[in-house]
Amino acid sequence: MAFKFQVGPAILSGSLKLEEALDAAGGIKLSGVADTALDVANDSFLFRDDDGTMKRDSMVDYAVAIAGDGLAASGGALSVGVDDASIETSGDALRVKALGVTNAMLAGSIADSKLNQITTGDKVAGSAVQLAGTSALEDSTGLQLKAATAGDGLAMNSQVLSVDLNELTAAAVNVGADSIAIIDADDSNGSKKESIADLMTAVAGSGLKSENGVLEVRVSGSIVRDSDKLGISGSIAGAGLSFAGGANSISSLAVGEITNGGITALPDGVKLDLAGLAAAAVDVANDSIAILDAGDSSSKKESVADFVSAIASTAAGMQASSGQLGVNAGKGLAVSSQKLVLDISGLDAGTIDVASDTFAFDDSGTSKKLTIADLMTAVAGDGLTADAGVLEVEVAELGAVTAIASGDTFAMAQESETGDPTKKITFDDMATKLAGQGLTANAGVLNFRQDVGLKADGGSLVPGVNYFADASSDATVTLPAAPVVGDTVTVKAGNLTSGAKIIINRQGGHVIDEDLTSIEIESPFGAVTCVYVVDNEWRLI
Repeated sequence: MAFKFQVGPAILSGSLKLEEALDAAGGIKLSGVADTALDVANDSFLFRDDDGTMKRDSMVDYAVAIAGDGLAASGGALSVGVDDASIETSGDALRVKALGVTNAMLAGSIADSKLNQITTGDKVAGSAVQLAGTSALEDSTGLQLKAATAGDGLAMNSQVLSVDLNELTAAAVNVGADSIAIIDADDSNGSKKESIADLMTAVAGSGLKSENGVLEVRVSGSIVRDSDKLGISGSIAGAGLSFAGGANSISSLAVGEITNGGITALPDGVKLDLAGLAAAAVDVANDSIAILDAGDSSSKKESVADFVSAIASTAAGMQASSGQLGVNAGKGLAVSSQKLVLDISGLDAGTIDVASDTFAFDDSGTSKKLTIADLMTAVAGDGLTADAGVLEVEVAELGAVTAIASGDTFAMAQESETGDPTKKITFDDMATKLAGQGLTANAGVLNFRQDVGLKADGGSLVPGVNYFADASSDATVTLPAAPVVGDTVTVKAGNLTSGAKIIINRQGGHVIDEDLTSIEIESPFGAVTCVYVVDNEWRLI
């Protein structure tokens, strides 16, 4: 028989007998066959012959057929053939036989890269090495340096060269042109030379100057050099000071009388002269005043703003801001035009106790208080009741409805509405809103219906019956993208000819029967029904 639709493998009991040859387009899988050890001498295996049919042959014959040069087959097992003279087998490995490589096999040269370094002493005689007549090396039992190799500044002791500065010739230093040897740390400690002039320039730090290799102390301002010595210049004596001695050899400094900005400097002290100060407007936020600090009896300065703040801190009801004094208004009060006014924004937030809290109100020109509970009782009209200050809807107080008409309305709270969310809606509109898949609304009454629609290639399926016209080419459609649990989609094919099929794909991350992404209807007038059972999963029924 032909199956109109099958998902996954068909599980059959008993044996399967085919009346015709098996043609498996996707290949044959033997995943259920038991694993067992091979008996290469007696076992056989199946293979596809040139005529396209399945046949079998023994593993022994197969081993003989594939054994090429260097291989031998015996009892179905392959082995490597060796001459057992230069090559032999040891266990499962090939190796060169001991003494198997002869001199005759080493014809030609051996590359230097194939030779090991000679590490044993006295293997090459010095006389065997060809040396130039002017070479610094001499023949010995090995090779060694000639004593004449050590020139000026070098000494040789037991074939070891070392630097010997005592052998160098003495000379007068020309700091502007001579050089010295250095070890260059920036060049892997290589030996370099550097001029003495450049060395002095490099070591001349702050206050030193190098010119042609000669260092000198640099001076400026009131410091001078006199006969290779540093001294103070007379230019250091400014206003109010005088000096004795030469301009570059001061012996003493003296204070004279000078007045500047309200301060008069005398030889025996300094005095304050307020009459000499210029008048200015007071900037209370930034200016300072002079005070006598009682703590240490010294003159100090204090900002006007801090001075005013100190005064405000000792006066009840006063405050200071940016050097200005003001009244300190308490909670519920504010200062406006230099007067205290009521300002409830300054009060602390609290929780209302509707059963016992009170509020102030104007009773015909007289200020009185009333509890919130009494206010709620007074304002509760039809359909409302007040209990300890809390209003509740009292449906029992409303009139009874004799009959509901299609145009009647009822109250609802619309969360998306800002301001007042309480709205009304008709029973007709509510029924229309509630009518989902499989339901219709007419004059406020819900009725069951089954959606039926004709589909074609590239369409999207919907809950209900989706049917196709006769077709001779494939049609690809998709399941709904946003189904709800319980949605049922039935797909019915028309007459499919010329190998046409209906291909049903999932959408997004949905799966069909746990792991399928698509299913197909290949039989004429075939049908399949899918039910959305849980999030992201369709099941076939």
